[in-house]
Amino acid sequence: MAENLREHPLGFPVYTKLAADVTWNYKLGGTPQTILVSPQGKVLRNWSGAFAGRQRDELQRYFPVRLPEIEIKHAS
Repeated sequence: MAENLREHPLGFPVYTKLAADVTWNYKLGGTPQTILVSPQGKVLRNWSGAFAGRQRDELQRYFPVRLPEIEIKHAS
């Protein structure tokens, strides 16, 4: 990941190898995960999982953005 970030820098901080207490306090889980943190460090919202269905609709309402459509395929 670090190599990719050096080649393709992002306009925001990216943290890896977090301490267990940080993972627990911010309720970090799988990816993708979108966390809205106030300037005071308080977690205001936490969305975990793919941007599809209800999750996608909620994110689009919360942030005035249009997310691309994705299809979630379930194992049969």
